[in-house]
Amino acid sequence: DTHEYQQRNDILPSTQTSQQKTVNQLLVDSGNNLWISVQEHGLFRFDGKKTMTFQHSDAEPDSISSNDITYLYEDNRGRIWVGTQDKGVNRLDPGRTKFFHYQNVPSRPTSLSAGPIYTIHQSAEDAMWIGTSTSLNKLIDVTDTFELFKNRDDLASSNIKAILEDSFGDLWISTNAGLAQFKRHQNFFINHDQSQSVVENQFTPNAALKSATQGLFFGGKGALINVRSGRDHWKSPRQYIKPQITSVWIDGKRVQKYNFNDDEPLVLDHSIKNIRINYSALTFSE
Repeated sequence: DTHEYQQRNDILPSTQTSQQKTVNQLLVDSGNNLWISVQEHGLFRFDGKKTMTFQHSDAEPDSISSNDITYLYEDNRGRIWVGTQDKGVNRLDPGRTKFFHYQNVPSRPTSLSAGPIYTIHQSAEDAMWIGTSTSLNKLIDVTDTFELFKNRDDLASSNIKAILEDSFGDLWISTNAGLAQFKRHQNFFINHDQSQSVVENQFTPNAALKSATQGLFFGGKGALINVRSGRDHWKSPRQYIKPQITSVWIDGKRVQKYNFNDDEPLVLDHSIKNIRINYSALTFSE
């Protein structure tokens, strides 16, 4: 086979030398435009003929909030989402050149959490989820506020590295302390770590991929983890997956101190009217 390789620095402004150009994010949108982020130099959009530059300017409040970009994402409405290292998230609507900003405001608890933006994901129900080094954020679109989830909410860690969604609508969140499975419809987390065969707890930002046939993949320190829901494996009678009890709720309250892996019985009073047992049946492989 014959291959042609070209160094396409002509796409970027000629005012920067090649030694100064560190490309750290790429995105091809639904209109076939190429989006390029250059470390500390902003964002560039190449339509095949010309390049448009987006850089921060203190004199222009609607400019991109920072030139230090960490993540690029396009949602199903054609909006471009730009995560930054230190100035939150920018949203650019189709046909516009001015950005809408989501930033941390310490005096507003419903603002975007602080820290670098590691990941952005749109769920099947069109909700926008943003992962930072300090929290998982769900955008409430009507009010432009956020619902924040942290380790105090039973999330494995507040340091979010990547977000994927499985074919059943559950969100899978990689962190620096294992994987978290968020049951969106029931609104609770199931955490998976080394004690449940997750080989490594330390995951890498952006290292996540959803396969059409092989489930979810997450990359971390020393391991590539493949997650496939137990419901998928039920199609194969040759493989048995041992369910794991993850939580027990009694009369609407979660049982906090109980080791679900030992043989000690859970004794309930006769006055108990409602009990709910949550369990997980999953495989993790390298």
